[in-house]
Amino acid sequence: MKIRNGFVTNSSSTSFILSMKEEFTEENFISALGAEGDSPLNKIFEDLFKAVEENAEDIISVVKKEGDQSVEKFLEGSFSKETISKVNEFLEAGRKVYYGRLHSDRESAAEQYFCCESFILMEDDIYFNGNIGGW
Repeated sequence: MKIRNGFVTNSSSTSFILSMKEEFTEENFISALGAEGDSPLNKIFEDLFKAVEENAEDIISVVKKEGDQSVEKFLEGSFSKETISKVNEFLEAGRKVYYGRLHSDRESAAEQYFCCESFILMEDDIYFNGNIGGW
């Protein structure tokens, strides 16, 4: 067995899919998460919004950058068939769908936390899926 002394780092990232019924703004995001009000915990969700905003990109743009493939092909190695179906449903309905990655080695504690946890939120106002992860 090897034992290492000193600083050891291991960063990870988690892909996410986000689609909102309303425009993707901080106010709409916080409201859709049910975190509006004067709770001390709201800072976590404000920081999460900033991390998502910084890392999110329109999924159609991401797929085009990756070359000649469909949204389905782009997502199939990482997300479930149900997620891919949901993404297609949103796109067909004209809803904007974002794709991005959260990283564990960033400054925001919210980004670090949500990067290392699987989560999925499916409500009428928001679909936020970070149900996969990669170390």
